Amino acid sequence: MSFLIELTSQLPSNIDLPDISMGSMSQAHVFAIGVLLAWLAGIRVYLTVFGVGLAGLLGWIELPPALVPAQSWWVLGTSGALAVAEFFADKIPGLDSLWDMVHTAIRIPAGAALAASVFGADHAVMAVVAALLGGGFAATAHAASAATTSGSAESAGCSSGVRA
Repeated sequence: MSFLIELTSQLPSNIDLPDISMGSMSQAHVFAIGVLLAWLAGIRVYLTVFGVGLAGLLGWIELPPALVPAQSWWVLGTSGALAVAEFFADKIPGLDSLWDMVHTAIRIPAGAALAASVFGADHAVMAVVAALLGGGFAATAHAASAATTSGSAESAGCSSGVRA
């Protein structure tokens, strides 16, 4: 995170960045939270949404306005049920590969949306930048997770039968 603070301090003084701070958090902290949420969504999107919503509901963190709906019982129930389903789907050979293939199309946009939602609609430029970076971080995390899962399944003898 210190590299973000250093990077923003090196910008020319005539560039006017929007104030994206939240309460006692600096701009760099808010940006880091957006990137972290995107990265986590690339690995376990439903667990990420559930964790953020629960933390907001219990008052552990102050959520930005765009993430407040994650505190609703509907979102918590749905994301919690899907997180449990994902946990068990990950244990069944064949189903885990299908689950990952389907969720490749879900995790990356969800990571971009979570990163952008940290900034809200008031800071459109920062939200777009965060969405682009968030999508990249989610894709990288998902690719690393899929490669690790595939490698560990192959070494355990759990092959899907598909050969290149």
